[in-house]
Amino acid sequence: MADYELDPSLHRRMRALGERKEFLSQAEHEELLALVDFTHQRTIEKLEAQAALDRLRTALPGVLPDA
Repeated sequence: MADYELDPSLHRRMRALGERKEFLSQAEHEELLALVDFTHQRTIEKLEAQAALDRLRTALPGVLPDA
């Protein structure tokens, strides 16, 4: 999870919807909001995983490779 990257196709779709957000249908608008929420959640999870790994590296030096 700490190395998670958004799938390129999802990133492209989110960008395409965002670029024309003023003209989206209701379904497209809901899709954009869902993609934004999904991306936000994954970012939080990624940061939490990175922080957990940093704590493990501090607590157990030499056990995990450096970032």
